[in-house]
Amino acid sequence: MKRLLILWLLLPLLSTAKVPVESDIKARIEDPASEQYYPNLWLRYEQADSTLTADDYHYLYYGYAYQPQYRPLETNPALDRFYETLARLNVDAPADTDLLAVIEAGTEALEADPFSPQVLNFLSFAHAQRGDTAQAAAYRDKMNLVLATIESSGDGLTEETPWHILMYAHAFDLLAAKNIPVRESSIISRTVEYIPRVKKDEKGVKGYYFDYGRIYWKKPEQGYTRTLVAIQQSQTVEKRQKIRDLALGLLCAAFALSGCERSEEEPLALLTLDKERIVFDNPAEGETAQAVLRIEADRRWSVGFIGNGHDCRVSVLSGEAGVHELRIETSETNTGRDLHRLGQLTVALDDGSANRTVDLQQRPQAARQTLLMYFCGTDLYSYYKNNLSDVAKALSRNILPLGRIVAFTQPAAGEGYVVEYRYDEAANACERDTLIRYTPLPGRTTDPAVMERILGDMAAAAPAERFGLHLASHAKGWLPASIENSSWLRSSARRADDLWRKIPGAAETRWFGHDRGRYMDISELAAAIDGSGVRFDYLLFDACFMSSVEALYDLRRAADYIVASPCEVMAHGFPYDTVIPSLFADDGARYDLAAACRNVYEYYNAVDSYKSGCATLTVCDELEGLATALHDINAGATKAVDATTLQSYDGMETHQFYDLEEYALALTADDARGQAFVQQMERCFPPEGRFHTAQFFSVYNNRMNDIRYYSGVTTYAPAETYRNEWQQTAWYAATKR
Repeated sequence: MKRLLILWLLLPLLSTAKVPVESDIKARIEDPASEQYYPNLWLRYEQADSTLTADDYHYLYYGYAYQPQYRPLETNPALDRFYETLARLNVDAPADTDLLAVIEAGTEALEADPFSPQVLNFLSFAHAQRGDTAQAAAYRDKMNLVLATIESSGDGLTEETPWHILMYAHAFDLLAAKNIPVRESSIISRTVEYIPRVKKDEKGVKGYYFDYGRIYWKKPEQGYTRTLVAIQQSQTVEKRQKIRDLALGLLCAAFALSGCERSEEEPLALLTLDKERIVFDNPAEGETAQAVLRIEADRRWSVGFIGNGHDCRVSVLSGEAGVHELRIETSETNTGRDLHRLGQLTVALDDGSANRTVDLQQRPQAARQTLLMYFCGTDLYSYYKNNLSDVAKALSRNILPLGRIVAFTQPAAGEGYVVEYRYDEAANACERDTLIRYTPLPGRTTDPAVMERILGDMAAAAPAERFGLHLASHAKGWLPASIENSSWLRSSARRADDLWRKIPGAAETRWFGHDRGRYMDISELAAAIDGSGVRFDYLLFDACFMSSVEALYDLRRAADYIVASPCEVMAHGFPYDTVIPSLFADDGARYDLAAACRNVYEYYNAVDSYKSGCATLTVCDELEGLATALHDINAGATKAVDATTLQSYDGMETHQFYDLEEYALALTADDARGQAFVQQMERCFPPEGRFHTAQFFSVYNNRMNDIRYYSGVTTYAPAETYRNEWQQTAWYAATKR
């Protein structure tokens, strides 16, 4: 490997060992009067405070184990994306776009592991190459102090004096930084692991001990997979080798001015597999389900299988150095409701220097949950295709052993298709299977009868224990489809036409229920969902203004939960490469709708332009209680409301969507009623499911608009434009005096 252009000098290590004592750490970080009070330490760490001492880092690093965001056993998809950016990086002449990609991906990866030496070092390298010496120094110092903290926790030479770590990867990062070639680790006890050197050093040291006990504090029953130097699998052999060399080289560079080369006389054993788990489909009668495992090794290897009598067959049992494809097949079926473990495959180098295991599982015949994705109309079809590409990207990580996704799209007027998106073990990629063709379509996709039929067909084609429904289109919240016939419009046609007119040149946004000039009332949507015969756990609206209390109230019986935005949604839509994993948490056994809302916010908050992303989770069973709480306020309302003082969620000259909570509190001077309403709001719209950027974008004024008050849901009540129509809504009837 060529010498790197940037070489860091390690800060002096602590002169004396400081073994973490949990009672001391907990007392210090939880005492507001302590200099190591954790909220203050964390803020200083995030701000790259250069006055943080080695003692501060001791409590910062080991105190992190007591924080709710410490989840060491959860996967970190952002880290996979980070490694992908590294695979494209030319260290000798890095392109600025690649450096920016490393910075963006690395920053995201730090959210799950904020003390990763490897990620911190790459970020330092990238910033230095871009000329930002201050940021480069900040990340360098963080990395050096984290490594120094680990090394000061013991000497690593005995089981009684191990180095203490928060993540398995930190152990390999420390050893890589010291340029110590190592072999596969082994478990010594419930809390200690041993990592042997390839060759003992001049002092006779054969390996090092690490205390990993903190990793299992929160979920001791969950397994965890370790990989050499924390290097994850990339798409190609060349990428994997490049990332391995980069990681080793950059970490070694952190410790010596003279640079670091991989030892040619003590080469690391190379054995990599492209999977750590295989999940088989259920084969048709008389056929087999198949998968392909790709093996890369630098010496001869052999395969072993433990299956307790299960039927699994492999194409070859051994091979020479190089890259090979091992085909595995089974004729078994799984009639249960959980993943069924068929056995474990072990690939080992014949000289005993390394081995890897692969769990073999089979999904149940019936899915735990199916997500139906209904993309309405044709005018946003180019965006829909991008959305589905993001779905495929998410599924390529094999996150759906217990779930299914089927999507309806209308590529052109008069034709539509229902396509299943699934992970294919043999292809190691997301595959698309067309389940239903509508040629021609029986009508517009906004026709309630057509929607009812398509939703029923989709559910029948992908049966499951429960269903979620995703709806994407244009939308105007609760407003009736026939607003062109409204009383306000009849008296002032020109103004109404201007009200909904997009400013020329404005970025595109979404709404719901539009197909070739035909719109849908929310009551029609509710009827179509009910008529489909499918009971939905949740609705997810990738459409504008649908977190409108009037619309939500009409849909309260359509699902248990609803995810929607109170303002406009950018035409790009939701970030499905992160939203889909939240909808199929734990292999698809459950969904995390609050996390899906957070995904929307995090995506748009990180983009360079149009930082406009709001999403709110509604608990439908609480909407009746919310109506009662507002009815009580209306009954005793003593204050006139000045609508111009309220938070609005549209960019129109005459606003149509106002913050519900701020409006309700403005109606009354009765603190008890106001407090009761806020408490019901928190039950109906849990705070952990409300997310918003600092501003929202509107096509109706073509600019960003500030959000100073956010309850996550709107009401039409203070508006006047369509008052006659609003007074006919079910929400009005339930809340009027």
